[in-house]
Amino acid sequence: VQNYTTTNATNYPFSVSGNQITSTNKANSSSATYTITAQRAFTLELQYKVSSETNYDYLTIKHNSTQKAKVSGTSTTSFTTLTITMQSGDKVTITYSKDSSQSSGSDCAWVKIITPASETVMVEADQLVDITEENIAPYLSCAQEVLCAVCSASVAEKIAHDYIPHE
Repeated sequence: VQNYTTTNATNYPFSVSGNQITSTNKANSSSATYTITAQRAFTLELQYKVSSETNYDYLTIKHNSTQKAKVSGTSTTSFTTLTITMQSGDKVTITYSKDSSQSSGSDCAWVKIITPASETVMVEADQLVDITEENIAPYLSCAQEVLCAVCSASVAEKIAHDYIPHE
């Protein structure tokens, strides 16, 4: 299943290497933006660090409109972990912004996206279901009949999504 899709800015795109993105905007008054859009509910785990001019150049991470992180200056050599509960359609926007003057440190932000973009989900396929008058609706369709597992007789006919009881 697909957890998320990504969009990378065109003016100053983040450099992508494996699961790590790195800002590329070193020009004054510039910003780089990378967006993660949830395709289903899942938990997004990120790790980040920054090396920039303190209180002027920032790495900002937002979940929809809520700011989750805003850091500047030089982070420690280790990454900081951020976990975000995502719902289908949610967006996480990662932005590295530089002000109009001076540079300090590496003028860079690094973000590791720990949660994979897609993953294999195991689904139980051998579950027995008792089809009754109350639960038959999901088993009816215009393309497929539901058959009795014992005698192979048609339990439901394709007649305008109504069913014929099976004895």
